[in-house]
Amino acid sequence: MSRTMSRINTSLMATHDIAEICKDLFKAAEINFFSYSRVYKDGSRAELWSDPNALEHTFFKKKYITGTYTADYYNINERYVLLDSKIESFPDLIRDKYSMHLVDQRIIFDHTSPFEIVIKLNDSCEFFSFYSSASRRSAEIFYINNLATFEQFSSFFKIVAASLISAASSQRLVKASSPPDAPRLGNDILPRPKAWGLVSSHPQLLTGRQLEIARHIITGQTARQIGHRLGLSARTVETHIDNMKSRLGCSNKTELLVQFSHLGMI
Repeated sequence: MSRTMSRINTSLMATHDIAEICKDLFKAAEINFFSYSRVYKDGSRAELWSDPNALEHTFFKKKYITGTYTADYYNINERYVLLDSKIESFPDLIRDKYSMHLVDQRIIFDHTSPFEIVIKLNDSCEFFSFYSSASRRSAEIFYINNLATFEQFSSFFKIVAASLISAASSQRLVKASSPPDAPRLGNDILPRPKAWGLVSSHPQLLTGRQLEIARHIITGQTARQIGHRLGLSARTVETHIDNMKSRLGCSNKTELLVQFSHLGMI
């Protein structure tokens, strides 16, 4: 990173401080990268990252996600997100940009299995993002089983990094642009699902086939991989997954994993 660049923006100057704030979490949870992003409705972004090289690569060299406004693609109750799965629901252009971004994070910086805590505010959306090394297995299951740890860290970060967040928000790394329209299906705004809650029941809520699929989801397999194992098409597997989401009151795959955990399946 050039000396001139490092003098320009709070986000570029704060990476060492962010890494210091995160060091205990990194050690305890085997996380190797954290980023805080506050994305405003005008498309501008405040960014605080623990890795200066990843920050420079993302926003100055490649700019894959510069100018993308994704907050509208997250449902109002969508708090826990596995980003690798989530981007599949983005429009093609944004999905492709994020896919290239995640590939670079994995190959160049060994930042994989991104997990987000998403908090929607009146004027913006906050993303607390956690990554693990590619050598780590079942990172997603660890995230789901330790949601309280990541919630506590996010609250802790908002307190200890308050001055940095304020400075980064005043001097945004990405300036305002025209955000895209809200996601639409045909001529209608995509409906927001109802709030989801814990189920006080057990796996009898699911059919035998759904339980089979659930066990493979828990191990991190994709719909295509599950279909190959069970002799089903990927589309049929996706239909079963959608039905499970509906039965368990979930809006995405992460919430489904949370429900599996509460049902004692993880």
